[in-house]
Amino acid sequence: WAVTLAQQFGATIHFFILNQNDEYNHNKIRADFNQIKKILEKNNISFTEKTSNPKNGSFVKQTISYAKELNSELIMLSTDPEKITWSLFGSSDEHIIYNTAKIPTLCINVRDLKIILGGL
Repeated sequence: WAVTLAQQFGATIHFFILNQNDEYNHNKIRADFNQIKKILEKNNISFTEKTSNPKNGSFVKQTISYAKELNSELIMLSTDPEKITWSLFGSSDEHIIYNTAKIPTLCINVRDLKIILGGL
């Protein structure tokens, strides 16, 4: 969806990446992002990347702040319906979806990149 929307509207995609402390998750995110970069480069899609800083507060607050800083017109969020947890105070996904900046949010269900890339 990101490629289609970027091509349709001539948009730049700005990735805000969760900084992972443990090596396994950090490496998984970097490997997934490297595959995404190849797709974007192949389709001539302009993009930037920024990583969250745990010292600057919650990932959700940083995400919304970054979107406001960029004057974003849309936040695209990957969600996994099987992993959404209920919380009295709302999940991270909910806080981004119903963000106080009132930036529209498009939720995309997570897919395995191996399936999308056809074994690249």
